[in-house]
Amino acid sequence: MKVAIVDDHTLFRESLRKLLELEGYEVVCEVGSGEEIVSKIDEIKVDLVIMDLKLPGISGVEATRAILAKAPKVKVVVLTAFDDDSDLFDAIKAGACGYILKNIDSSHFIEMLAEAITGKCVFSPEISGKLVEKFRSPRLDQENLTPRELDIIKVMVQGITSTKDIADALHLSPNTVKFHIRNILDKLGVKNRVQIVVEAVKRNLVHID
Repeated sequence: MKVAIVDDHTLFRESLRKLLELEGYEVVCEVGSGEEIVSKIDEIKVDLVIMDLKLPGISGVEATRAILAKAPKVKVVVLTAFDDDSDLFDAIKAGACGYILKNIDSSHFIEMLAEAITGKCVFSPEISGKLVEKFRSPRLDQENLTPRELDIIKVMVQGITSTKDIADALHLSPNTVKFHIRNILDKLGVKNRVQIVVEAVKRNLVHID
């Protein structure tokens, strides 16, 4: 698994690279700015980019957007010290598949990276808690979503995002889940499952008991 690290602190990059290499990842690129990773993304052919948000020049959000425009199959996971709501929503809207805070312990971090690579949404516990709390407000606008589609969104905000796990939780077939998720993506005007969760939170689409 080929990884790129984007962070403007050299010591942090070096420490993160050592951790990843111990876990069997191949770190093929370490850079300190958004411009650098965007300029190299076609050349390095990575599977995963670990992205800081506060960078010199263009931000991590802007870099994420530019990377995915060039290489849409690359997974981008934000690794940051900041849990600001606007940073979170902007990063997910840009296409990041995860938002992890730097206070996380190393073993949990490695587990979350493994999940992100398989296509799951990954959030630090503090971030997941904020998303769930936002879901506790009353429904305001259901965007013409069906009751079944709302059930699926409710399950997704609880961290269940793979087709199989959603199907098991709601006693549906995987094909049925895929059908409903395609409809949800279309109705919300978003591109992936992480963005479904974020948009549903912003629009107060479901209520968590």
